[in-house]
Amino acid sequence: MTKSRAYSTTMGALRGARRRFARSRAAGEDGVIPDAWGRPEDDDLVEKRARWFYLGWGYRSQGEAWIAATAAARAREQRELAREELGRAA
Repeated sequence: MTKSRAYSTTMGALRGARRRFARSRAAGEDGVIPDAWGRPEDDDLVEKRARWFYLGWGYRSQGEAWIAATAAARAREQRELAREELGRAA
């Protein structure tokens, strides 16, 4: 993301422009825009929920924390092995 004094925008404006462009390309010759399943999209059938709330942070149990720590350790080990292999190949 770049911003300058001459040109500044928000990510929301960019997403909106990209969505409008994609919808105009997806519209058929009759101008009907299909939904994700290929059915004609009708704004009356779409329910929008724009309410977010805080649920909490962290893991629900010690088991979840252990699984996350194990996955992170495995990822670190994989990266380290890949670096060693690259060093040997070069």
